[in-house]
Amino acid sequence: MANSTNTNPANVLNTYNTNITDSDKKRNEDVETQQNAASIIVHDTKKQVPTSLNDFSIVKDNAKNLTSFQRKKAEYFFNVNLDNENKKFVTWNDVEHYLLFHVVAAGKKGADNGELEARLSQTARALWEHIHDQVPLSDGKRDRLSLDQFLDTWASLIDYIVKHGALPGLIQNLVNLGFELYSTTAGHDKSPTIPASAFEQLFEKMNLG
Repeated sequence: MANSTNTNPANVLNTYNTNITDSDKKRNEDVETQQNAASIIVHDTKKQVPTSLNDFSIVKDNAKNLTSFQRKKAEYFFNVNLDNENKKFVTWNDVEHYLLFHVVAAGKKGADNGELEARLSQTARALWEHIHDQVPLSDGKRDRLSLDQFLDTWASLIDYIVKHGALPGLIQNLVNLGFELYSTTAGHDKSPTIPASAFEQLFEKMNLG
């Protein structure tokens, strides 16, 4: 499977330093981060959202391996949740609108000074950047995500689940945040109403693979 050689999107908050020693140190840290699990540091918070980027390879044209049923499910998810205008692509604004819909539906708009909302956006953005790292558009732009990119990601996700019996860390982070979003308990130190492990059971029942 293909591995991304681009800069990890989780390292976007490191500040530029003109000092040679510090620059060398930063490069070493970047390499070490890419070899291990990366993390997104949410602005104005001390919390981190861990993301495993390197263990989820997205293979170009992998969508051709989808069964007819799998492809229909993937296209349905894309069209109903993101591309309701049938553009065959989505913008980041479309994704933000989708996330905002769930934040409002869960009654968490502005909760905790917007901290949960920020983490959700940051983690979704990390996945967006990872997809573009792995299966870039022909023009190299990152202002939109095509249906083809989404289908390749869906197919590669199925391959990952079949091989490892679990979700890749980057996807698992979104799942965990989703359950936290719809949790009815107060505070981040308490367990959500619905355990995140329930999602894996749902995946099995959906017969994604």
